[in-house]
Amino acid sequence: MVPLSDRVRIPLMFPVVIDGAHYTEFWVRPAEPEDLAGLRWGDSLEARLERGMTLVARMCDVPEAVLYALDPSDAGRLGTAVEGLISGVV
Repeated sequence: MVPLSDRVRIPLMFPVVIDGAHYTEFWVRPAEPEDLAGLRWGDSLEARLERGMTLVARMCDVPEAVLYALDPSDAGRLGTAVEGLISGVV
C-alpha cells in the first residue's frame, strides 16, 4: 500500500453518496504498472474514457460510480491532480 505521504488529498466541494458510502475527499496515489492490468485498450472515445475512469478509480481506491457522480468542478480538480501522478506509467 502506498503511504499517505505519497498521496495527494483532493477535498470535494460537492460530496458524493454512493450505496450509502459518503465520499468527501480522495487520497490519490501515484499510478503503478499493475493498475493497467485488465484495462480495455483501443483508440475509440468510449475505450479511452472507460480506461481513464478505471485507472483513476484504482488510483483513488473508489468504485467507478463515484467518479461518474462527481460535480464537474470536483472532477476537473481531480483530473489535474491525476495528470501529475500517471506520468511514466501510461
